[in-house]
Amino acid sequence: MAISDKIVYEIFKDHHLVTKKRIRNRVPATAPLGHVIDPNDTWAVDLKGWFLTGDGLKCEPLTITDSASRYLIKCVHLPRHSAEYVWPVFDEAFREYGLPLRVRSDNGPPFGTTGVGRLSSLSIKL
Repeated sequence: MAISDKIVYEIFKDHHLVTKKRIRNRVPATAPLGHVIDPNDTWAVDLKGWFLTGDGLKCEPLTITDSASRYLIKCVHLPRHSAEYVWPVFDEAFREYGLPLRVRSDNGPPFGTTGVGRLSSLSIKL
């Protein structure tokens, strides 16, 4: 007799072996992703989350990638994930590669907020 996933979940739940998923207050998407055709149309930015390097130091990388060519424009370690540290990286990239038509992020901090207008100080600059 096969046991359904639902029954297994209920058994695990009864024995406190599962926890509820934490729902994060994320900024909703405002538009579908468009087609990227040419280099410098769209840059994708991501704060990858931290990890420990081989020597035990904490690394928190920021990546900026051209969505058409997949060229890695920037990959830098930031001491903090705040606009004050992220903006200089973009400023340098803009000066070196020019301005893209758009910058795409996951709308997490520091790129988006849940406040009025869903705009952070960094997203206004970008």
